[in-house]
Amino acid sequence: YKGTKRMMLLAQLNIVIAVMILLLGVGLLVATVRRIRRHTDPDAATQGLLGKSMWRVILLAGMIPCPLSITIMLMAVSLQAYWLGLFTVIGVSLGTAVLLSLVSVLVIKGRSGLFARGGKSSTAAVRLNRITSFAGAVLIILLGVGLCVLYSPISGWLAK
Repeated sequence: YKGTKRMMLLAQLNIVIAVMILLLGVGLLVATVRRIRRHTDPDAATQGLLGKSMWRVILLAGMIPCPLSITIMLMAVSLQAYWLGLFTVIGVSLGTAVLLSLVSVLVIKGRSGLFARGGKSSTAAVRLNRITSFAGAVLIILLGVGLCVLYSPISGWLAK
């Protein structure tokens, strides 16, 4: 009974997280469309958007359980090596954090390099900024929709 109740709670939590990701994507899309309509400076708008949404993104990323971490902890529990599993998961988490931080820095530096090379107000730079902002928001929305479908009871019915 306890296991079933925990699984139901986990399924409900996954749906809530998926809906939050979907709403985050919708918020980013709305902000992008507003910025495009107002013809604001891409850097100023992006900095404001990052300040408002970055913490939401970080919290949502931390809420989604890592399949590798779950597998490691399940193996540690089956071997009764709890501390080894915990330290391994911490190591995997730190490695992932370092890698994602480096990729983020490279993306930000690459974007700055493109604007420096082509000029902030060049039509190609403005068009590229609009397209990537819009595409990123749409991809987050699609991820949210996909997770909602995956975690909803409908996915169980579709599998039958």
